[in-house]
Amino acid sequence: MASRDIIRTGIEWLRGFAFLIFLGILFGCVSAPLQNPLQPNATPSCSTVTTQEPYQEQVCQNVSKMDQVCANRELNYSLSPATKTYLCSENNLCVNWLGNGTCVTYYCSNGMTRCTANLTNLDPQKSGTWSVGANFSLDGKVFGKNPVEVTLLPSESEIVDFDLFYGMDINQLKADCSIFISTPSRIQDCSFVTTTALDCQNVTKYRDVEKQVCG
Repeated sequence: MASRDIIRTGIEWLRGFAFLIFLGILFGCVSAPLQNPLQPNATPSCSTVTTQEPYQEQVCQNVSKMDQVCANRELNYSLSPATKTYLCSENNLCVNWLGNGTCVTYYCSNGMTRCTANLTNLDPQKSGTWSVGANFSLDGKVFGKNPVEVTLLPSESEIVDFDLFYGMDINQLKADCSIFISTPSRIQDCSFVTTTALDCQNVTKYRDVEKQVCG
């Protein structure tokens, strides 16, 4: 009987011990729940980082340059009115005869008209060449003279001279004349002119951009 009581007491003690262990395990699970791996405990740290970003900008500025500008023009000149001189180159036209065949009065049988004019270059800086012509008229007919070229320095003058020989009758008509410029003097004037133009170009520039980086 004594041994049975001892065994029974041991079994009861083991049961009580096992129950205590069970209670310990049970309360330990309630007080210490498992952590959810989908919800981390650590809060991520973030910081602001400044970077440079390229962009295009149109930059314009005034640019000066020298250009050569040329223009053709006629040189100014002056041509005086023609001065006319009448000469008799041969005086053997008899207009008054005596009965014995002697000539009492002789007229000019061959005359000459001389025509002159003064040509002046009025430009104080430029030389030039002019082509000058003349026309003679006699008894309704016109006789043209070949033009001559006259080159003048600045402000220089020169006399142009033309003449015409012709036969004369009893009417003693004299040739008239006129002098004219057939080709004016043309030169090219060139000068440098400063012009200003707006020059625009696309330029790459950089600006600061702030970004938040978390890690």
